[in-house]
Amino acid sequence: AMARMLAREGATVSITDINFELAKETAASINAEHPGKAFAFEHDVASEADWIRVLEEANEDMGGLSVLVHNAGIGGGLQWIEDCSIEHWRHMAGINTDSIMLGTKHALQYLRENQPGSIVVISSMAGVLAAPGMGAYNSSKAAAWLLSKTIALECAKKGLDIRCNSIHPVFIKTAILDPFI
Repeated sequence: AMARMLAREGATVSITDINFELAKETAASINAEHPGKAFAFEHDVASEADWIRVLEEANEDMGGLSVLVHNAGIGGGLQWIEDCSIEHWRHMAGINTDSIMLGTKHALQYLRENQPGSIVVISSMAGVLAAPGMGAYNSSKAAAWLLSKTIALECAKKGLDIRCNSIHPVFIKTAILDPFI
């Protein structure tokens, strides 16, 4: 929906996903309405090598990069702390938080060249308000929220015209909600 809206407003967008077929389908449907406005990339957001490759290719294909949206995220259902494995905890953090650091770290070189720029982090109200059985998710989304503030402060401190904001929706109908519906 974000990519569609941005393309409708004239932006060129790159859709990235670990599910490359879905990314290609989405880009094709955007291009059907707005020819040449969408590109697709296979992308594991927890992989630093993927971030480096995708950002380089997207920057080249789009003729520059001025906006980065961190929208990848996973849920995981209810897992109480005493039942939560360290593997589950790390997997959640890798996608919901580490990806923001990796993406921003490697996108800043391109955003710097195309100022003003914007980084948008999709967090969650679950990062602001805790809930039982959601420690891994709550913690990863709270970290995303605070990391967004840190990124904004670091860009300002360096005199960059790159803002960073986080958005904290309650529920968006995505696969994350499947265990609760």
